[in-house]
Amino acid sequence: MPLVPAISGADTKTFDDMFWKGITEKQLLNRRTVPTKGSIGVFWHLYKDLRVLGPDNISKQKVNKLYPRNADEGKVMTAVNSKALKAFYEWAQQKDPLFFIKKGTQPLWLCKKVGNYYYEDRADDPYWYPHRIAFEFIRPASDIEGVKRMGVGMNTMIWIELDETLPKPVVSIEPIEMPPKKKAEAKKPTEAKKPGRKAKAKATTIETVVEPIPIITNTTIQATHVESEEDPLEVEVIKVQAFEIDGTDYFREPIKNKIYKRMGGGGVGAYIGRWSPRDLRLHEEMPDSDREDDI
Repeated sequence: MPLVPAISGADTKTFDDMFWKGITEKQLLNRRTVPTKGSIGVFWHLYKDLRVLGPDNISKQKVNKLYPRNADEGKVMTAVNSKALKAFYEWAQQKDPLFFIKKGTQPLWLCKKVGNYYYEDRADDPYWYPHRIAFEFIRPASDIEGVKRMGVGMNTMIWIELDETLPKPVVSIEPIEMPPKKKAEAKKPTEAKKPGRKAKAKATTIETVVEPIPIITNTTIQATHVESEEDPLEVEVIKVQAFEIDGTDYFREPIKNKIYKRMGGGGVGAYIGRWSPRDLRLHEEMPDSDREDDI
């Protein structure tokens, strides 16, 4: 049977939020939403265009899992991760277009890539994966293809067999013009160097211990957050949800994962930082991106 790659567009816990950011068209198929057009990316904590860097130099790069944009303060990428990123890049540059999109251990959809590898960095979104390919939907994975692959399936990119009981899709790869990349705004050099607030230091065991998922209630609260002490008449309306971090109640703005203090009586207090679903940490060093004095 022919082997094709199966690629995860995000961590399992954040897939439903992160993956769909790259989708430009979707539709209902058999009462399920499928991504008909869009892009999918991988990360491995490296913010460099691989076309400029060159695949042979990937293994020499430093990465910083806690503060990816401060790579010089990190460690050299592991052999496993550099090999995986190189394999993704080399496949993305080839003419073989078929691949599966998977969520965790389970392949969901058979797709075809449109064009080759491209690099797109969204500096304002720390959970956007910059090493990407554009794709179009072909069909859902069959029962044989969609079997969960425990262990190996947890990897970002694996190789699986096409179901030969189904007709093999006849596709051809076509080049695609990607939109011009926006110039990323310069970051303050000290922004990512401050230590983040850990949820009772549990981040040190996150890879070996199953962490509890933070409790999010369904109650949506309309809160007014004063944007400037000098101009109290200008307010920004922010929708927040009750959010618990390791036994402490906060409010979370669900789009940017901004965390606010929960006052006595249920009021919304000051901005504290941003919650990272990836490493289950509250990063107090990340400024409020909506404040004019932080821009």
